[in-house]
Amino acid sequence: MKKVLVYLNSLVLGGIEVQFLRCLDYLKSEGVSVDFCCCQLGGEIEQQFRNKGCQIYKTRKNIIPEFSAFEIAKIVRTNKIDLLHSQFGYTSGSAAFASKLSNVPLLISAHSDVPGSLLKWKDKFLLNQIRIAWLRHHRNLARKYCKWYLGHSQVNSNALIDFYSVPLSQVCTITNGVSVPPELPNRQISKEKLNLINGKTIILHVGNFTPLKNQEAAVEILNGCINRGMQAMLIFVGDGVRRKIVEKRVSELGLTPHVRFEGKQVNVWQYYSAADIFLFPSLNEGFGNALVEAQFCKVPVVASMIPAHCEAVAPNQHANLFDINDISQAEKTIIRISQFPKVEIQNILDDAQKFVSRRFSIESHAKQLCNLYQKLFASPI
Repeated sequence: MKKVLVYLNSLVLGGIEVQFLRCLDYLKSEGVSVDFCCCQLGGEIEQQFRNKGCQIYKTRKNIIPEFSAFEIAKIVRTNKIDLLHSQFGYTSGSAAFASKLSNVPLLISAHSDVPGSLLKWKDKFLLNQIRIAWLRHHRNLARKYCKWYLGHSQVNSNALIDFYSVPLSQVCTITNGVSVPPELPNRQISKEKLNLINGKTIILHVGNFTPLKNQEAAVEILNGCINRGMQAMLIFVGDGVRRKIVEKRVSELGLTPHVRFEGKQVNVWQYYSAADIFLFPSLNEGFGNALVEAQFCKVPVVASMIPAHCEAVAPNQHANLFDINDISQAEKTIIRISQFPKVEIQNILDDAQKFVSRRFSIESHAKQLCNLYQKLFASPI
C-alpha cells in the first residue's frame, strides 16, 4: 500500500475536501492510502475522514515557509509517506522544502488562477511589496524542489505554468469531480420544507463569503431585478469572513424581506432543487463546483464571464454569462430566464445536465488522480 499525505488548511465542508472524501474508497481499492496534514483541526467533515481510516496530523502554519517545512517533513519521515500533495497552490513553499528534507516527491495543486493569500494587502503599497516578495519566495522554493503540478481546470493549469514558469510537460489537468446524490430531492417538497412557497422567483447562491465570490454583486443584482418589477428572493448558502458586510448592504438597500442567509448546510441539494435560478457573480474562480452542481440539478445558471465559468457551464448556457463590470446584463438575463416557456427551458436544462454528468463525474476524477499518483510514486525526485 502506497501512502499519500495531503497538505491542506482543514477538512471543512468544501469542494476540495468533499472531493477527496468521495475518492478515498477507489484510491484504497487501487493500493493508495491517503492521510491528511492540516493547519487547523476540527473541520466539519474531519470525522468522516477518520471513519474512513485516514490519519489526521496537525501542523502549524508559519509565515516563514521553512519553519512549517520541518514539521511536515517530520510527519512524512515518521509515517513513511511516499508522496506529498499540497493543496496550497501558489503558497506551497513549505511543502516544497519539506519534500526536499524528507526526500519524497511533491505534487502541487492549484484551485484558482491567482494567488488568494493576503489579498487585503494589495491596495496598500508597502504591504503589497511584502506580499509580492513573500509569494516570490514560495515560488522559488517550489521551482527548486517540485517537478509536478496539478490544475483542476485548464484555467488552473495555465496559471500554474505562468506563475511557476514551468514547461507544459510538468503540469497535469484533472477536472474536478462533483459527487451528486443518487436521487435528487423533489422540487415541490424542497420548496415546502424550506418555506419557499411564496410565488417569488428563488435565486440561489452557494459559496463561502470571500472577496472573490463577490456576494455583494449578487445583492446589487437582486436590487436591480426588484426595481425592474420582478418578484424575487435571494438565498445565500454558506458562511465566511464577509457575511456581515453583505448583511449590512442588504439592510442598507431595504432588501431584508427578500434575502435569506442560511449559513453552511450539509444537505445543499434541497436548496438546488428549490431554486429557480442559480447566480454566481465571482470575480475569480479556479473552477466553480457549485455551477456544476446547479446544472446537475437542472437549475438555470447566471454567472460572471470568467475563464473558469466558461469551462464549467454547458455551452447552451453561455448566453447567461455576463460581464462582471455590467451587472445590468445579469439583471436582464435573470428576468429573461424567468419568462422562458417551460418546454424550451427544460430542453436546455436537460442538455446541461448531460454535459456536466459526462465531464465532471467523481468516478472519472478518482481514476485520473489515482493514475497520476501511481506515476509519481515511480518518478525520480
